[in-house]
Amino acid sequence: MKRACISNIACVCNATYCDEFPPVGSLSSGQAAVYTTSASGKRFERTTAQFQPILLPPLGSVPVSVNTSPATRYQTIIGFGGAFTDSAGVNLNRLSHAASSKLLSAYFGPEGIGYSLGRVIMASADFSPTVYSYDDLYPDPLAPIFRG
Repeated sequence: MKRACISNIACVCNATYCDEFPPVGSLSSGQAAVYTTSASGKRFERTTAQFQPILLPPLGSVPVSVNTSPATRYQTIIGFGGAFTDSAGVNLNRLSHAASSKLLSAYFGPEGIGYSLGRVIMASADFSPTVYSYDDLYPDPLAPIFRG
């Protein structure tokens, strides 16, 4: 993997290149891939964690038994992603078309980290350029409490 990080913290994404996240590779049953990045110089350092069985002590006089089955499914994961905030949009629009395409491809493209979903916020966020919501028709009943 080509390394183009500055000071081991910031990553590069421009019109011709974006840092890439390495593939997870194969894992055995009960294993998880753990990637670490740190200010001390680690860049997507991969280690493998092994889940260990946990034996629970009896509750009172009744032993506890936990049974799991990989074939039993209760929820469906439809994808992974991030939030589309207005501040992210402002910064994305400041990039050249080629650089913004590379950046979005690093998240959502076939060679990227595999995002398939995006969440749109319902009002301004921490770094929004302005404060707004999508329901400003009625006055806030708690506003006098916070105004003093």
